Amino acid sequence: MMEQRIIDELKKETLSPKLQTLFNRARGLVDSSRGAMSQHYTKWDENHATYKGYRADDKKDLEQIRKGQPTKQIMPMTYAKVHTFKSFLMSVYMQKERFHELLPVGIEDEDTREQTELIMEKDYRRNKWPVVLDQFLTDLGKFDLGILSTTWRKELAWITEDIEEGGTFAFGQKVGATKVPKSRALVKSMGNVIENVSPYNFFPDWRVPLKHFQRGEFCADERAYSVVQLKRLELEKEIANVDSVRHLERNRAELRTKTSRLDGVDFNHPESSKNGIVVTRVQMDVIPKYVELSDGKPIGPEEHPVRYALWIANDQQLIKFEPMNYLHGEFTYDVAQYENDEHEFINQGLAGMMNKLQTTLDWFFNSRVESVSRTIDNQLVVDPLGVDMSTIVNRSRVILLKKGAARTGVDRYVKQLQVQDVTARHMDDVAMIKELTDFVFGINENMSGQFHRGRRSATEARVVSQGAASRMLTIAKNIWHQALSPQGRKAMTNLRQGLDYEFWRNAVGFKYPDEMFPLFKGSPEILVRNDDFFIFDGTLPSDKAFLSQSLQEILGMVLSNPEAIALFGVSPKLLLEKIYELRGVKGLETFDIRRDPQLMQMLQMQAQQPQQEQAPKK
Repeated sequence: MMEQRIIDELKKETLSPKLQTLFNRARGLVDSSRGAMSQHYTKWDENHATYKGYRADDKKDLEQIRKGQPTKQIMPMTYAKVHTFKSFLMSVYMQKERFHELLPVGIEDEDTREQTELIMEKDYRRNKWPVVLDQFLTDLGKFDLGILSTTWRKELAWITEDIEEGGTFAFGQKVGATKVPKSRALVKSMGNVIENVSPYNFFPDWRVPLKHFQRGEFCADERAYSVVQLKRLELEKEIANVDSVRHLERNRAELRTKTSRLDGVDFNHPESSKNGIVVTRVQMDVIPKYVELSDGKPIGPEEHPVRYALWIANDQQLIKFEPMNYLHGEFTYDVAQYENDEHEFINQGLAGMMNKLQTTLDWFFNSRVESVSRTIDNQLVVDPLGVDMSTIVNRSRVILLKKGAARTGVDRYVKQLQVQDVTARHMDDVAMIKELTDFVFGINENMSGQFHRGRRSATEARVVSQGAASRMLTIAKNIWHQALSPQGRKAMTNLRQGLDYEFWRNAVGFKYPDEMFPLFKGSPEILVRNDDFFIFDGTLPSDKAFLSQSLQEILGMVLSNPEAIALFGVSPKLLLEKIYELRGVKGLETFDIRRDPQLMQMLQMQAQQPQQEQAPKK
C-alpha cells in the first residue's frame, strides 16, 4: 500500500522535476531492453510455429484442399520432443509429496522445518503450482527462456453490511435509527502470487549476462490490464490516478508495433476501446535522498540504492511508485535457460535447435506424400486425335475413343504415364532423422513411454534409458539451480516476512503452540541472510526417506535393549512420531492406546499379575 503523500503526488497534473527525471530514465531503460529482446522475436515466432505445427497455406495447398487431397504439413516432432522433455522434468520435480523440502542448518531450526514446509505447500497449491510449472517448462522448451514472477499480495474481499445510523436513546433503547448499507474490506488471503511471464514481455538489464540479471540496475515485465482490474487495485491503494490514463500516443504505438508482442493489445489501433491498458511494471534501484517530490522533501533518507517498483500505464502515466521492501533483496523474477551458456545472452533452446532438422524432416515427408499423390492420380498420355477429351477432363470412369480410332487399338491413343517413384525410401530417411534427433537431444522413445523398434536386450534398453535420463537430469539440475531453488527461497522469505498470526494459525492448525510463531517469523537479520534453511535439491529423491529409515534402525535398537532408553535418554514414542512425520503419515493420534478401552484393561491386568504372583503367601 502506497503512502498517501505518494498517492497525492501521482494525482498531480505534472510530476516533480526529480520524479519526472526518474520516470523518463525508467522508461528509457525499458525501451533499451525492449529493443535488445525484440531481436529474438522472429526466431521465437518460428519456434512457436514449428512447435504448434502451423504453416500458412500457399497456392498449391489451396488447390489441394479444393481437390480434397492432403496439403503440406509440419510433422509434430518438435512438439513431441518438447512435451517429452517437459513430462520428464515434471515427473522429476513432482516426485515428492511437497515440492520444496527444507534442510535446517542447525538443530535449533528443526522445530520450524515442518510448519514452514506445510505453509509453503499450501501457498503453492493456492497458486495452482503444477499448471504454472508446466507453462514454465513449455516456455523453456520453445524459447529457451522460462520466467517466473513471485510477488507478495494481500487480497481483499468487500462485503456490504447494514449499519444503523442516527436515532436517539429512550428508556434504554435506541429508536429512530435507520439502516444504511456500507461496504468494508476483509482480508481474503495473503501470500505469494506466482505467475508465468512470457519471454516476449520480459525486459532485463541487457548490459549484464542473463544468467546474472539480478546484478542489473533494473528489470521489468509488461501486461495488459482492464480498467476494472486497475480500479480494484486503486481502491486497495496499490496504484493511483487511473482515471488520468490516456490512450497510447501514436508515436509510441508506432514504436511498439516493431518491438512489442502483447496479447490483447493492437498497437496499430491504440485508440481502440478493445485494447487493455498497457502497464509496464519496472523494478529499479533508486537513491531516495536524491528524489524530491513537489513539496521539496525527498522520498526517503537513504543515501544508498533502494529497490522501488514503478508502474507505467500506456507509456505516459506513472500510477505506482513505492519501495518493494522484500527482505530477500532481489528482483521478483527467476529465469532459467535450457542451454546454460552465459557467453550467449539468450541461447537457442530445444525448439530452436530442432528447427533445421524439423525443416528437413518435413521436406522428406511432404515430398513422399506429393509423390504418392501424383502416382495414384492416373496421369495419362493422350492423343487428342483419337480420344474424346471431355471424358478425360471430367475424369469419367469410361474413356471414349473417336469413331476413326475405335478399331486401331487403345494403346495407340491412351497410355498410363510410367512415373518412377524416387521418394520410395524417404520414410526411411524420416526414421533416420528421428533417430538423429534422439541422439542429439537425448530424448528417446523409452523416455516418451514407447518401446524402441528392433531387437534389443533388457540390459541394452536399460543402459540407453539411463544414459538419456542422465542427460535430462543434468538439464533438470541446471534449471533447478537457475530458477526453481531461488524462487523457493523467495517464496519462503516472503511468507516468513509477511504472514500474520491469524493466517499462520489457519495454515498450520493447532498442532503447533503459539510460541512457534516467532520462531517461524524469524528476525529481519535472519531473513536477509536467509541462512537458517536450505532448499533441498528437487531432482533428488526425498532425503526424508533415508532419514526415517535411519531413525527406524535406531528405534529397533532401543526397543531391543531397554537399558539404552535410560542410558541415551531416547524416547521411543517421540522417535516413532518423528518417523511417521518424515514418512508423511498423518492422524497418528487416531491410534492412541487410550482410544481402546479393552486393550487398556488387558494391559493393566498383565501389569498386575506379576505383582500378585510375588505377593507373600499367608
